[in-house]
Amino acid sequence: MGKTCIVKSCPSGRKLNTSKHGSPQLLSFFRPTTSVELDKWQRCLGNKLKATDNICHLHFIEEHIKLYDKFMIDGELKIFPAVKKMLKNEALPTIEHQFIPIPAYELQASIIEPQKSTSCHNHSGDDQQDSMQNSSIEQHELLDDLYNPNNATNYYEQMEQDLEESLLSQQSNDDLNNNVAKETTIQPIESFRDILKCPMLPSFWMHVEKPDGLEFLRMDPSTKETKNYIRLNEDLSVTAIFSNDEELPLYVKINYFKNLCEFLKSVERWPLCIGTQIDSNKYSKLCKGVIISGDAYQRNQRNPRCKSCHILRKRLQSRKSTSILLEKTTALKRRASNLVKQNKRLKRMKSGLKEKVFMAKSKCAQKSQAVLQEAIKNLPQEFQTVVISCFEAAKKKTSKGRRYTLEWIYECLLIRLKNRNTYRFLRSRNILPLPSLETLSKFIRKISGSAYGFQPATFHSLKDAKQ
Repeated sequence: MGKTCIVKSCPSGRKLNTSKHGSPQLLSFFRPTTSVELDKWQRCLGNKLKATDNICHLHFIEEHIKLYDKFMIDGELKIFPAVKKMLKNEALPTIEHQFIPIPAYELQASIIEPQKSTSCHNHSGDDQQDSMQNSSIEQHELLDDLYNPNNATNYYEQMEQDLEESLLSQQSNDDLNNNVAKETTIQPIESFRDILKCPMLPSFWMHVEKPDGLEFLRMDPSTKETKNYIRLNEDLSVTAIFSNDEELPLYVKINYFKNLCEFLKSVERWPLCIGTQIDSNKYSKLCKGVIISGDAYQRNQRNPRCKSCHILRKRLQSRKSTSILLEKTTALKRRASNLVKQNKRLKRMKSGLKEKVFMAKSKCAQKSQAVLQEAIKNLPQEFQTVVISCFEAAKKKTSKGRRYTLEWIYECLLIRLKNRNTYRFLRSRNILPLPSLETLSKFIRKISGSAYGFQPATFHSLKDAKQ
C-alpha cells in the first residue's frame, strides 16, 4: 500500500492525484522523529498526529529541505541530487502547500549520470575534465534561470511540451510495433484461407468420385453425421440418397459449377426429419431423413417429422401411457394365479395326509392289545409312563374325564417346577397329555404329609427315649 499525506486537503499519494496526468508525481514523505518535533507539527497543522503519519514535502519550505549535495572537486563546485532527502531542524509544516516544485533537479540528475558514464568509457582524462567543467557551467546557468520566476514558468511549459511529444512518439512507436506484429500473424491465416477457397464448395460439404458420378456429402459439425447425400450422375442429373439407402431421382440438371454450388446450398434448406424423439426407437424404418413434399405430415409444424416417424411416435407414446396400468394388472393376475396354485397344492397335501392317517388307524386296529403291551415293555420306565398316558388320553375325545396315574403326576410336577413356560407350551400344543395347574394342585392337597419328611413313629420313639 502506497504512502499518503495525512493532511486531509492534500491529494498527494492518492489515486486521483497519481493518475490525473497519466504518470505518477514524484513525492517525498517525512515523519516526526522526536516527541518535541511531533508537538510542534501538531500545533502548526492543528490536528493530532502519530509518529507513523506521513506528510509530503509540499507542506514544507524548499529551503528547509535538503534536496541536493554540494561537493568541491579540484576547486570547482559540484551539485548532485541527494539520495535521501532530509529535513532541517527548523522545518515546520503548514496546511497549505509552501513548496514550489522544481523538477529541474531530477532532470539535471538524469543528464549528469549519463554524462558521467559516457565520459568514463569514451573520453580520456583531459576530455573528462572539460566535460565536467562544461556541465558545471551549464548547471550554474540552469540554477540561475530557475530562480528567476519568469524563466521558471517558461521552463516548466517547455518541459511539459517535451514530455507530451515524447509520450506521443512512444505511443506511435508502440502502434507501429503492434501493426507489424499483426501483419506477421495474419499472413499465415490468409494463406490458409486462400488454399481452402480452392475447392469452391459450400462449408461442411465434401465430394467423392465414384464410377457412376460424383457424390456430395454434407457433415454435421456437432454430431459428425451425414445430413445430406447427393449424387451427380454422368448425364448431369441429380439423385438424392436417403439414410435408409433409398434413391430419389430429381428432375434437375446442372450444367455449370456455379449452379452446383447454388443447388448444394438449397439442399441445406431441406427440412430434416427429427424422428420420434424417443430413445428406445429414434427413427422409423421407413424414414428417409428428409421430408419430401409428398411425405410431409403437416405444414408449419414446430418439429418437422415424416408420416412414418409420426405414426411410430404416436404408437410408442400410447404404449408408454398404458404400460403402468399393464404392469399393475399383470402383477395382480400373476398373484391370483400363484394363490390358486398354492390352494391346489395344499388340498393335495391334505388329502394325502388323510390317507396316511386312515392307513395308520387301520393298522393299529389290526394289532392286538398283547402285542402293544409287549412293545411298550421294551421301552425305558420313563417312556412307558408317557406312552401309556398318551394311549389313555387318546381314548377320550376331550380333556375332560381323564384319569392320571400317580407316577405321571410326579413327572408333570417335575416339568412344571423346572420351567412353567415349557409346561404351558407342551400343554397348549397337545404334545403331551399334561393336566392343568388346578388339577396338579388338587393332587398335592390329597397327598398326606407323611409322604414327605420323617415318619410320626420316629417322633414318638424319640419322646419315649427322652422320658
